[in-house]
Amino acid sequence: MSLGLSNPDTKVPNSKILHFIAEELNKGWHVAIATGRSNTWVEKHIIPLISKELQGVHLLDNLFVSCEKGAVTIVFSKSVPSLEIDTRFHIPPQIQEIIKQAIDGMDGIFFDADKKTMVSVEIEGGIDNQKVIAEKGILHQLEHWVQENIVPQFPDIQVEKTEISMDIQHKYIDKRVAAEKLLEFLRKRDIKPDSFVTFGDSLSDASVAEKIAEEEGKVTFVYVGKQPLLRDYGFPVISPPTGTYFDSAVLQVLQGLQEN
Repeated sequence: MSLGLSNPDTKVPNSKILHFIAEELNKGWHVAIATGRSNTWVEKHIIPLISKELQGVHLLDNLFVSCEKGAVTIVFSKSVPSLEIDTRFHIPPQIQEIIKQAIDGMDGIFFDADKKTMVSVEIEGGIDNQKVIAEKGILHQLEHWVQENIVPQFPDIQVEKTEISMDIQHKYIDKRVAAEKLLEFLRKRDIKPDSFVTFGDSLSDASVAEKIAEEEGKVTFVYVGKQPLLRDYGFPVISPPTGTYFDSAVLQVLQGLQEN
C-alpha cells in the first residue's frame, strides 16, 4: 500500500494517516511511501511519528520509503535506516546555482537544499489561502521561465510541476522507478502480496499503479487529486466524492477499507 500523507497547501502530515500506517505495520502488513520529497523531510516529519506508535521492535522493517520519485530509497533492518541513492539520475550542478539566483528575492518560494538527485523549488504554503494562491502564481511563472531558458540547454532534464513545487529532474526519472524498487524490495524478502492499493493526488502518481499492474496485475489506484484523470486505466480507479481531495479523501477511503 502506498499513501498520500498531507494536504499540499498546508504541507502538514496528517496524523490520522500516519496512525493508520502504524496500525497496518502493527498487523504485520507492508506499507510503502512514495514521494517526491527528500529523505531528510521524511526522516524528520514522518518516520518518528510512525515509530512511536509501533508495538514491536522491528516492525519498521516492513516499511519501504521511496523519495525523489524513486531515485532515493530508505529501507530498515532491525529498525535501522539504510539510504540508497541511484546515481543514474542526477542533474548538472550548474543548474542548482542558476535556480538559486533566479528565485533570489521571490516571496514565498524557497529552494530545497536537501534534494540529492534533482533541483526543487517549493511554495511556503500555509493556511492563508490568498497567500498560497499568490505563491502558486509565482511558481507557475518560474516554471515557464525554466522551460524557455534552462531546458533547451540541457537535453537530459525535464521539469515536473505539482500543486506546490517544481522539480528539475533527469528525464528518465518518474514514479515508475519508485514502483520498480518497491517490487524489488518485496521480491528480496520473498513477499508476494495478494493485492496492492496505491493512493495519489497527481497524474504522475498513477504511474506507480501502472508499473505494479504490469508486473503484478493486482492493484487498485485511489486518486485524490483535483485535476481530472485524462484517460482510462487497465485497473480499478477509485475517486472519492467531488469536493473531497488530498489527505481528507485518503482518510475517507481508508475508513471504508477498514469497514470492509
